[in-house]
Amino acid sequence: MCLLALYYRLLPSAPLLVAANREEFYDRPFLPPQVQGEGVRFLAGTDQRAGGTWLGVNERGLLVAVTNRPEAAIPQSPRSRGLLCRDLLSLPTLGRAIDHARRELASGHYAGANFVVCDSIEGLIFAAAKGLREVEMTPGVHLVTNGPVDDAQDPRQALAREMFSAASPTDVDAFLEVARRICRQGPDERGRSIVLRRPERGTISSTLLAVTADPRQACYEFSAGAPDVTPYDDYSQVFREMLVNRATDEI
Repeated sequence: MCLLALYYRLLPSAPLLVAANREEFYDRPFLPPQVQGEGVRFLAGTDQRAGGTWLGVNERGLLVAVTNRPEAAIPQSPRSRGLLCRDLLSLPTLGRAIDHARRELASGHYAGANFVVCDSIEGLIFAAAKGLREVEMTPGVHLVTNGPVDDAQDPRQALAREMFSAASPTDVDAFLEVARRICRQGPDERGRSIVLRRPERGTISSTLLAVTADPRQACYEFSAGAPDVTPYDDYSQVFREMLVNRATDEI
């Protein structure tokens, strides 16, 4: 059960801050983040089995992320949700990405999912399970797992929200510090845990990123394993170069 936390439009210097743990089968191979795309470039990891991605951000500051969601009726041959994630990252504007996501998720070609499609100004979370629901990205902390968005009954969401609330980060460094602590969190006194370990699947990677007002201050960290035992590697320079080069091209 993946967890995605968005600290959204609360800091003027960094309006889009993300902490995410990915849960999958341990034997499902993946590649760490790299810059991809022939038109619009994006930075994302790659699922080597289906060829898609679970989370990425493109050179225009568009974030796309997906969590699987259980659904009773699954298409006979569903298209990979990770491939749709890649498709959306390849689009040049938020509006086009939202329109494409809405059209594709209403088509019945995908298994259940939650899709985050946003930039530092606005965005939507699509809840695609037993129909299609759209949640507006308002300023605040938004939490996505494998059920309803911002679900007060979800113990992992509640734990992450409590930890963010207690820390109240006021800059990027403070956010990253609390985000690392949250993503590494094992069972608390109530048995709630952010890191999951089950017999066949569990937490296999973690991503922290900051889309900042000044692209030269952007941050991107990735742990290629459970983050409580696997250190984060810093991809910030690659991320900054992608954003800055795009900004330079527009001058």
